Amino acid sequence: QQFSNPLMMLLGSRPKQFSLREVFWPDMINTGLSVQNREEAIGCLLDCLIRNEQIPANWRERLLQQALAREEICSTAVGSETAFPHIAMPIEGGLAGCLGIFPEGVDFGASDGLPCKFVFLFITPDYYYSNYLDLLAHVSGIMVQHHVRQQLLDCRTAHQVLDVIDPYKKIS
Repeated sequence: QQFSNPLMMLLGSRPKQFSLREVFWPDMINTGLSVQNREEAIGCLLDCLIRNEQIPANWRERLLQQALAREEICSTAVGSETAFPHIAMPIEGGLAGCLGIFPEGVDFGASDGLPCKFVFLFITPDYYYSNYLDLLAHVSGIMVQHHVRQQLLDCRTAHQVLDVIDPYKKIS
């Protein structure tokens, strides 16, 4: 193409496009959960990952302690009733993610003081961290919308949740 003014464009490799459905398939989504605190919430989501063979059972306590240590440094609550506890590990493979919907909320120490009703737990290899940040930004953009959060609270099935969080099908 020709441009009317001098312009130089640098093109890097485009990140792989993927669907939220590649991370959050139905077995990775839990609705109607109830726990007493963030430790139980993270443990509940780790149990889901173990049940679905995304992480070995003998990693549970180590991962839980790592996630809780991260929470002590700085809360992963981002506002909008949402928290993103995450663990970067020196492992091979891709990102593992799990979503828990806690209608009564869980105290993650959010700066807005609101309990978190939507907890996205991510376990990612160290080398995948930049892709994880892209995913996090995308999900954050969805969760800031009040009507989306209300729709998620009304969902009774994982398929309904997926239809709410992934209506566009692709992240770029």
